[in-house]
Parts: sequence; structure tokens; C-alpha cells
Amino acid sequence: VNGTARKLSGELGVTNAEEVAGCLGEWIDEPHKKLAAMVGCFVQGVVEADTDLAKSHSLLLTTVKNLNTYLSDCTSDNCPKPAWMIGFLGPILNRARRTALNYEQQEGKRGKRMDEVISVIQTTLSKLGTDRNPNPADNKKLGMVIVCNNLSKAAFYTNNMGVIKPSMQMLSREVEKSQKEGTQSPLDLATTGQRVTHFYYSGRVKMLEQRFTEAEEDLQNAFSLCHTSFRKNQVRILVFLITVKLVQGKFPTSLLLSEYGLTTIFQPLVEAIQTGSIKLFDNTMEENASFFAKLGIYVILHRARANCFLTIIRRVHHCLLTLKPDDPNFSSRVKMSHLTAAFEAANAGQETSPDEVECALVCLIANGQVKGYISRQHQTVVLSKGNPFPNCCTAVPEV
Repeated sequence: VNGTARKLSGELGVTNAEEVAGCLGEWIDEPHKKLAAMVGCFVQGVVEADTDLAKSHSLLLTTVKNLNTYLSDCTSDNCPKPAWMIGFLGPILNRARRTALNYEQQEGKRGKRMDEVISVIQTTLSKLGTDRNPNPADNKKLGMVIVCNNLSKAAFYTNNMGVIKPSMQMLSREVEKSQKEGTQSPLDLATTGQRVTHFYYSGRVKMLEQRFTEAEEDLQNAFSLCHTSFRKNQVRILVFLITVKLVQGKFPTSLLLSEYGLTTIFQPLVEAIQTGSIKLFDNTMEENASFFAKLGIYVILHRARANCFLTIIRRVHHCLLTLKPDDPNFSSRVKMSHLTAAFEAANAGQETSPDEVECALVCLIANGQVKGYISRQHQTVVLSKGNPFPNCCTAVPEV
């Protein structure tokens, strides 16, 4: 796109936005006259990026504003194919976002310029969402995925999560509406790359909202759709996918971790959860703290620590059940002192506070990972006789 803009500028012999618009305006009829102004600002914005990022940023913002006006003015009443300009969205929004990023890096300030881009992109999404054209192929809503993806990228950069949720809800409503009507949604008609980006950011948002099952589904879709030639993207998606799986007590295979170079990061965490070693889990988290914090998953991944306690509880319950398989009352009542001793044994004799064990149990019960209650009077955990571990996805680890 940058090369095309420069080539157009060279062929016309002008670089100024007004001059480019004037040249193009001679060949364009209404209602597409505003297209000339938009292309003129875009061409000059691309050219100015080499020498003046401030001016380039301003011109590209104007380009998006002109695009928004054009989206409103170009309807089925005055244009047989009003959705034809959807192809402009990707190059223009992507260029505006990247220029804002470069401008902020030059200024040494983070957020202000990108927020300006977010504001105009939100307007773009609003223009697309209000199209009522009954023909799906001519409806401007086809561009919603592109706009949502650029909005998500900008919002994650500025850490402004408040602007992502409304845009994704708008797109979700369109998908649900299309499913009810039996037609293809904007997401179905998007390119594979755009769908990968959408599922990736949708999964990350749901992960932050602690909707781990839904996040896992979206991230799995992103990983499955991502082409194998985009190795870095696959690894990045996989890091978040493994994180939500570990929180839910699901483990990646050693082969998968080895294939994508994630063994040193995640294999110790898997072993810690499977063996109930709190010490190993804490040491691994500390060693990789900068990596996890940079990706924004440190706090979420730390939730998987409770699964170490869950492993020990399941082991103790399994041992009691093995000793007296015909007496459900025996295996469903576990002394707190026994659990504390089991935790210490699993952590190489490291002293474990009874309060820490009780706190972990309360969290597991509250999260639905353990079905039962704590009898403080008898210092006993009373587990359900039917299914005390309803959400566990793995077999009981061997003692």
C-alpha cells in the first residue's frame, strides 16, 4: 500500500493532498468526490512519514475522518455497490495506527496519539454498524472485523480495555443475527488472517474477564486457523492458550511444548501442578516473572497455583478411597492435619501453614473445583460422596 501511494504520487507529479485530490477529482463523479480528498490525504500522509511524523499523523487522521464521511454518503441510493470501499479500511486504519505508534515513540509519550486514532476508528465502526442494506454482499458491515481488529490492537497498546468490549459485542450480535437468519456473517466472510486476529484478541479479552472456557475456545480457533508459516504468531497464541488451560487444570503435551520452544517456560509449571509442588511452581513463576508480566499473564497464570493444592487433595482422597473402597464416609472426610502433612511431603518437607491450606481449600470450593465444605469444629474437610472434584479434566496423579 505504501508503495502504491508513492507510485501514484510520482505518476501525478504531486505530493500535496489538495493537489492529489484535484487531479483525481477530474476523473471522479459524485457521490465519490470525497474519495479524492481521502486518497489525497492518505498519499501525502504516507510520503510525509519519512520526514515529519507529526504531519503524517495529522493527515492520516484526516484520511480516516474523510473515509467516515464517505461511508455515510455512499449508500444504495446513489451507488450500486456501496460496500465496495471496504477494501480501503485495512490499509488506511493499519497505516494510521502504525504511524501513531511511531509518533509516540518519537515523542517519548505513550497513549495520547493512539487514543486519537481509537476515537476515529470508533466512529468508523459506528458508520458500518448502522448500514441497513438488506443484501449481505453490499452491506458495509462486512468491514466490521477489520475495524474491530485494528481497534483491539490499538486498545491493547494503550491498555484501554473499555473500548474493546462494545465493539466485540456489536460484532457478536451481527454473528448471532446471521446464524438465526441462516446467512453468512461478517466473520464468516472475513479473510483467514482477519479471523485469526479476531479470535486471538477475543480470547485475550475473555481471559482477562476470567471467562476461561470461552477464552480457550477462541484461542484454540485462532491457533487452528493460523497458518504454519507464521511461526511467531502460533507461539504467541499458544502461550495464552496454554495459560488458560493450566488455570483449568488441563496440560499440554511435552511434544507440543518442545515443538514450539516452550518447554523451559511451561514444563516446570505442568510438573508442579501434576505433583502438587508449590515450591517448584513458585520458583518457576519467579524465574519467568518478566516474561509473564510482559505478556500480561502473570496474575492470571498465578491462579493455576491452586491446582497444586487440588492435586494433593485428590491424592489424599484417592488413598483413603483405596484403603476402604466400600466406606464412602471414610474417604469423604479428610483431616486438615493429614492434608497439611501431605502438602509438606510433596514439597520436600517445606513447612506449610495450616492457614495456607485452609485458604487454598476455600478458593477451590468457591471456584467449584472441590465440592464440599470445611468443618472448623472438627478440623475436617467434608467432601461430596458423589463427585467431589466435578471440574477436574485429568486422571488422579499417581502417588
